[in-house]
Order: sequence, then structure tokens, then C-alpha cells
Amino acid sequence: MKSRILLFLLLLVLPGCDWRKAENRPLDREAFASLYADLVRTLWKAKRATADSVALAKIADSVIVASGVTRGRYEMTLAWYNSDPLRWKGLFDEVGKILEERAREEASKH
Repeated sequence: MKSRILLFLLLLVLPGCDWRKAENRPLDREAFASLYADLVRTLWKAKRATADSVALAKIADSVIVASGVTRGRYEMTLAWYNSDPLRWKGLFDEVGKILEERAREEASKH
């Protein structure tokens, strides 16, 4: 009887646990690669205009917010990648492809 009550209580509590919510998990690779590509591209352009690290940090934050990602989730995703540096290789390969594709699209518009 006690085990059934405990099981029932767990079933009530688990759906509300934070680990099940998307905002409490790292971004998937596709979403993070796209965001990272946006950051690289935007900061590269901004660095030609300013070397002020505070201004560049504000620009980075605006790119993150514009993507619909919280700063906390971005930091969590960075920590997840940093916990196993081999994860970065696949991400950088994907970011490179995204940047090349965007450069081709921009070149075709001119």
C-alpha cells in the first residue's frame, strides 16, 4: 500500500520537474549551430566598427535574445559543449556550413 502511494505521488510530481522542460536542457545542435553562426557573423561585423568589449557583449546578448533563447540556456549549452571538447568539432563543422551557405546567399543578392 505504501509503495502504491509513493508511486502515485511520484507520478504527480515528475511531470512538473524542471529537467523535463526544454528551457532547462541544452539547445539541440541544429539550433545552437544556427545561433552560434549568427553570433560569429554579427560579432565579426561589429568588431570592424568597435573594439569595445562591453559593446560587443551587448551585441552578443541582443543576438541571443533575438533568437528566442535565454542567456541561461545559452550558457547551459556552452557548458554542455565544454564538458566534452570533442562535441565542438561537429558543431564547428555545422557552423562552417551555415556560414558558407549564408555567404553564398548574400553574394547572390548583390
